[in-house]
Amino acid sequence: MARLKLPAPPLPKKLNPAPKRPGQGNGKVKPTDVAKEAGTTVIDWVDERTSLSGAARWMMFRKVPKGTNWFYTLGSATMFAFLNQAITGVFLAMYYVPSPTDAYESARHITNDVFLGEFVRSEGPTRRFVYIAIGGQAGDCGSPWSRRAKIDIHDLPTDLLERALQGAVLQARLPGRDKEGAPACATLRPLGSWTVAGWEPG
Repeated sequence: MARLKLPAPPLPKKLNPAPKRPGQGNGKVKPTDVAKEAGTTVIDWVDERTSLSGAARWMMFRKVPKGTNWFYTLGSATMFAFLNQAITGVFLAMYYVPSPTDAYESARHITNDVFLGEFVRSEGPTRRFVYIAIGGQAGDCGSPWSRRAKIDIHDLPTDLLERALQGAVLQARLPGRDKEGAPACATLRPLGSWTVAGWEPG
């Protein structure tokens, strides 16, 4: 004959055992659990003092009208671009030296030595270029212009590069003025092909 097991009679609330605290009685606490708990605590601490979670929720979960196109996001994109320029500009201002003698060395220091500098100032893994200083950038304080021209050299032919490594001098003709008659600046393309000039070791 089967025996029936009757449920235990209910106990008063004061006699019920207290619920276990998180991390107690559920196995050994792992370091990853401690790290997650610490991260949550830090986020809560920051949010309690800044109330960033409300703005984040509004931005991430707000309702977007049906049929939205790229014009709807131009304001947000412009704000992101402005903040990106402002933050990275302040970062660069702390290290960049706008001097004809120290500009290149400061740019190299930012790219190679400063923490996360390669993300702030980067021209890609293959691009190489040289700057031509004009007016104030070249130390001429009386000049009405202060500009730089960027000349790409990463796309030079291999044979010219080999001859340059041997001591040859490479030359190219560049546009000297822009449409308004002022000195040309920004990225300039040679008017013709690069050629070898000067002397070469025998």
